[in-house]
Amino acid sequence: AGSATIPYHTPADMADAWEADIRTVREAWSHFLQNDFATAESLFRRGMGEATSAAAAVEVAAEPDAEEDDESPSDDRVERRDTRGAFALQYALVGLLRGVSTLSDEQLPECKSRLWHADALASLDTDWVGKRVVRGVCTLCAGIVHCLQREPVRGVFHILRSWRWLRSLKTEALEYRGVGCEVVRSSALLGLGGFALVLSLLPPHLVRAAAYTTGFEVDRAAGLAMLRTCVREGGIYAPVAALGWLAFHIDSKTFLGEEQGEEELDECSALLRWAAGEYPSSLFFSLLEADCLACRRRLPEALLVIASASRLPCLDELRAMRAMLHYKQGAYHLAALQWAEAGACFKASHAVYFSAGRRSLAPSMAVNAALCYTLAADEGAAGEMLAEVARYRELAKSNWVPADRNAFRAHAQWTERCGAGGTLPPERWALLQIAVRMAFLMRSTVWMTDADAERFAAMLATAAGDDDADSRAQAAMCSAQLHAHRGDAAAGMAQCELGLSLSPRLGAPSRDFGTVPMLHCLSAQLHASSGDLRRAEASLDACSAAAARGTQMQQLLTFKSGRLRRSLGLQLHDAYATLSLPAGRAAVFSITLARTADEATSTAAWDWALEARDIDFGVRWTAAAGEPAELHPTSRHEAAAGPVEGSFELPEGCESGLLELTLSNRFSYFRSKAVSYRIGTAAVKAEPRVE
Repeated sequence: AGSATIPYHTPADMADAWEADIRTVREAWSHFLQNDFATAESLFRRGMGEATSAAAAVEVAAEPDAEEDDESPSDDRVERRDTRGAFALQYALVGLLRGVSTLSDEQLPECKSRLWHADALASLDTDWVGKRVVRGVCTLCAGIVHCLQREPVRGVFHILRSWRWLRSLKTEALEYRGVGCEVVRSSALLGLGGFALVLSLLPPHLVRAAAYTTGFEVDRAAGLAMLRTCVREGGIYAPVAALGWLAFHIDSKTFLGEEQGEEELDECSALLRWAAGEYPSSLFFSLLEADCLACRRRLPEALLVIASASRLPCLDELRAMRAMLHYKQGAYHLAALQWAEAGACFKASHAVYFSAGRRSLAPSMAVNAALCYTLAADEGAAGEMLAEVARYRELAKSNWVPADRNAFRAHAQWTERCGAGGTLPPERWALLQIAVRMAFLMRSTVWMTDADAERFAAMLATAAGDDDADSRAQAAMCSAQLHAHRGDAAAGMAQCELGLSLSPRLGAPSRDFGTVPMLHCLSAQLHASSGDLRRAEASLDACSAAAARGTQMQQLLTFKSGRLRRSLGLQLHDAYATLSLPAGRAAVFSITLARTADEATSTAAWDWALEARDIDFGVRWTAAAGEPAELHPTSRHEAAAGPVEGSFELPEGCESGLLELTLSNRFSYFRSKAVSYRIGTAAVKAEPRVE
């Protein structure tokens, strides 16, 4: 078995065929990254060798048997290798991306069929590490496709199942030294890095299940480091790893609400300069370059990059990419508060979907255009786009994507609140609606200049009347997200508190939207960014308690709160120690305070929380050569009362002394108590003495 397009009979012939296959793969990815999807797909299909190889006529089940084993003895002889499965895998992935980009029908089922065909071809190969790489990636990608088809149970099953092959990559593939080791190592770094990233984005309960099932430590940082190493080593999949690494740091981090540092953006810019030299005019890298410039708040330059990409001839075929470019232009214009320009861009994006006969995302683009035109005081253009939304709403289609369902909700609200008998002025309604999209979906507020951010905050402050609690709460929610994107936690928290103070007066619009749980989620994010982990945890609990199914923000809220809870759990684990205090015992924390030049040991702080039931707590201070003084007389503390925080600073004129904090469970005869704590000075963490 081997490359079906090159005849060979000896190991030397096979080695030549192997090198020819590697050149074909490099050439195909180069074509793909320079927007020539058709040639890339053709090269990968030719590598499958189906026209000349009888062995390729293998029957492929819809999905492989879950019980199938693959533990035959390893055979690393190069003359025995069959590369058709690897070519078929890449043919499937490039075919999917081409299908999505050209707005073709049934892309996901076709890709899934191709993936299982690739897996079947790979199963014919002799057992060596390269075969396991291919089969693992086939199964991983098939799981992702199932998730995209809204089949999460089956999708997660295949994602976890892929580990049966990928588990060998950390040891065997990364250290492989045989023929083609550079390809195997590049594949392993890309596969492991991608696997870690995919798992890290799953909901927390699925992350725990994945870690338990696979034994794989879900470490996002390690996954990103592997992708960066793959790029740095310049292996065959370096450009693909570069796309993944850049997409996470430029796009995903803003979606997750994580801060982007200047050094991080500098590294992104350097990698984009490398990509521009290797793959000039690449649509993928151009989109990332534009977003990187926007993250630096250089919107005119970002718009120039998009304008240049929009002139590429490949967009005549890649219609979805053209629609995406119009959408990006609209989001950048929104960041500059250029309503008319943004409306024209969203209208152009809608026109692409309309001309292609595609319904998905067309209502979303139409409502975005209507909102922008309303703010630009162009009633005719706004009415035209709202009429388009109404037309789509009447179509016999049940599987609208969430963005389109939200567009229909917006149209219904406009009819109810701004139409005949409505009390809300259309421009105020449009501002609140587009503000939600700017802050939470498009993330235009990340890219605003300071001056535009101040203008936008002022507009939101006056968008809702004093008698409309629902609009005021929604404006406060958008303002809180704006301040979070600007790194101003105090201003963001003030807006969250304002919005939550209106909770008793909120009605159906807020319940339908999910305003209250989103405000709690934002509070948690802002507390976490300020290092106040306990309050962040309490806000997340309040978010879970207030969340309801079927709200406009449900999907986004579920993802953001789940990711935040996992991140917060890791931070709490690192920041707090735990203590299991037996019945009838007490734990004493002794902290010596002394005045020093840097004052690192002159102040003590405590922050502890009881998991359940109750415990006694007291604080005593004894100055050097002084008498003990009760700072906090011993009293009973209930777990339901929440965390306990406090601090003590050396009094004036006192040079040193001993501070003692006591957690006592002596009153309990049977039950131990679990406590998490962070106690000590800036220089020393206190450890308990159990007595």
